[in-house]
Amino acid sequence: MGVYDRLDKYTQTALLQTALNVARDDVDKREGSILYDALAPLAFLAGKLIEVFKGIAEDSDIQTAQGDALDWTASHFGIYRTEHFKCRLAGQMKCHRIAQSYGIIP
Repeated sequence: MGVYDRLDKYTQTALLQTALNVARDDVDKREGSILYDALAPLAFLAGKLIEVFKGIAEDSDIQTAQGDALDWTASHFGIYRTEHFKCRLAGQMKCHRIAQSYGIIP
C-alpha cells in the first residue's frame, strides 16, 4: 500500500468532520453555523492540497508513474528509455537473405 492509497481516507467531508469533532460539544456545529461556515473552506482547501499531494506521490512511484513522470522517476534508478528506430528494412533484408540461402528466391 503506497502513500497515495492511505490518502484516500482524507476527503473534504472527512476533514471537515474531523475539524468539527475537535470543537467543544457546547458549540453549534450544524451546517450553516458560524463554526461550520468557518471550517468548510479550510476543509475544501486541505482536500485539494491532499489531491495534489496524492498526484505527486503517484508520479514519484515507479509502479504508478506515467509519461514524463515515469522517465524522471526511472532515471533515479539509472533506467532510461532507448530511442526508437525503424527496423522494417533490416527485417526485410534478413528475410530476403534467409530466403536466398534456402533457394526460395534467386
